[in-house]
Amino acid sequence: MGHVAPEYAHTGDFNEKSDVYSFSILLLQLLTGHESRERVEKYIENNRFDEIIDPMIVGDGLCPEKELQLKAFADLALKCVTESAEERPTMLMLPNNSDKYVVVGTFGYLAPEYLTSNQCDEKCDVFSFGKLLLELFWGQRITDRLSSETGDEEYYLRDHVNKHIENNRFKEIVDPVIVGDGLCNNKEQQLQAFAVLAIECSSQSPINRPTMVDVAKQIRQLYLSCNS
Repeated sequence: MGHVAPEYAHTGDFNEKSDVYSFSILLLQLLTGHESRERVEKYIENNRFDEIIDPMIVGDGLCPEKELQLKAFADLALKCVTESAEERPTMLMLPNNSDKYVVVGTFGYLAPEYLTSNQCDEKCDVFSFGKLLLELFWGQRITDRLSSETGDEEYYLRDHVNKHIENNRFKEIVDPVIVGDGLCNNKEQQLQAFAVLAIECSSQSPINRPTMVDVAKQIRQLYLSCNS
């Protein structure tokens, strides 16, 4: 229930703002392990945001640039998690400032079906969430072109991650901040599970994407496995 927008939970009304709410709850949970907006806001206001970032993201420590990037993700999530749907931005309305926010409402983040038909359904924001998840764990922008080792091919981040998973070379591309001095088998498996989830969420076809409810269940299972 905590990942479902209030208006959808109370009346069954689904609109383009409903999954924005779920999107932000999941983003906060990924960043901090907590779903409470008030708790995250309190730490940010007191300049203690680094204290609640999930240890799996922190690794052996955070450089100032990475901490600012993660705080920008948190600020973005807080803008989307208001109880009133009217106060939430749409994906297209999110601040278009690459120095402070992830540029969600641009090429690379919007679901293909939304770009071609301007139709929003429950799978559109799942696509954007998957792209943000890729950026969060791999420290690259979705719109960057990444060269192959031979330099004769280029990939977008989703394809780059997927190719390394298929070739059993996943840990080579995880953000160094997360890797730290190395990945134990358990942590590598958890990160790879996040990668597979992100790739499923960012599938070109909405039929192949999970719903936000399914995403929430999978993330909860991953967190339980982290703490077991």
